[in-house]
Parts: sequence; C-alpha cells; structure tokens
Amino acid sequence: MNGQKTPRADRLEVCSEFSKEGSCPVPESDCDRAHPPDYVLTDDDLAVVCMDFVKGKCSREHCKYYHPTSKLLAKVNQNRAALAAANQANTHAAQQALSQVLAAAALHQAPVQTV
Repeated sequence: MNGQKTPRADRLEVCSEFSKEGSCPVPESDCDRAHPPDYVLTDDDLAVVCMDFVKGKCSREHCKYYHPTSKLLAKVNQNRAALAAANQANTHAAQQALSQVLAAAALHQAPVQTV
C-alpha cells in the first residue's frame, strides 16, 4: 500500500478558510471547495456529499449530507465518471489476466490417457 486513500466521488474537500474562519472571501458558488453547514457530516476535512441530491432525489429538509453548489456538483459528476471508468478498466484487466492464467494452465495440463 502507498498510504493514499482510495478516491471517492461522495466526498468534497472543505474550504480551509470557511472551516477556520467561518467565512470565505470567495462566494460559495465560486469557491472550489465545500462550505458545509454545521449539521452536515464531515470526514477528515471532507464533506460527505448527498448522493440523493446528486441524483435530484433528496427531499430532506435539513439533510445531514452536503448539497453541493452547481460548480461542485459538476466536480462530483466528473469524479463519479472517472471512478466508473477506472473500475471498468480494472475489471477488464482482471478478466484478461484470468484468461491468460487459464490458457497457461490448459497448455500445461497433462493429456488424458485412455486405456
């Protein structure tokens, strides 16, 4: 392991200015980082994104998950697409490796002798 966390589409970095000072010099709609309300779950300076909101289905009044701005919503969707592509590539690579192992095993298998 290299010590890096697996990237997640459902987490956004919390704005350090907002976190420390309670405000940010950049308007929330323009900031590249999340400005979560106090009731929203955070995990190691990452806001936990409401995936129901991302799908347009959250109806909770005070949702405990972060509802990203349009700018950050685009970032979440980019991350989701990148992770899906990486997962698909990993699955394809694993399938190819398995096929190679099975083919090699078939080549090394002793012929069946009939009596």
